[in-house]
Amino acid sequence: MEIIDFSARRLVAASVRCKAYPFDTSWRDGEKVCRRRQENGYLKMDIGPFRRLLSKGGGHSGLLMSYQHDNREIRK
Repeated sequence: MEIIDFSARRLVAASVRCKAYPFDTSWRDGEKVCRRRQENGYLKMDIGPFRRLLSKGGGHSGLLMSYQHDNREIRK
């Protein structure tokens, strides 16, 4: 899964990126590290208490964002 910052104006800190990469490798190894949203079928991984990785493309790429942005994206 390619990890992309949600907003080009607000880049994600390197420490958060370091937390996200193990989720990516676990996903590639076939482990279940995400949940499928019931409303729209998007995949969601909780990176920490304030960050989520949201995949709209079935796991091919993921947007790294805060939980506020995640909630807005899901409601769209």
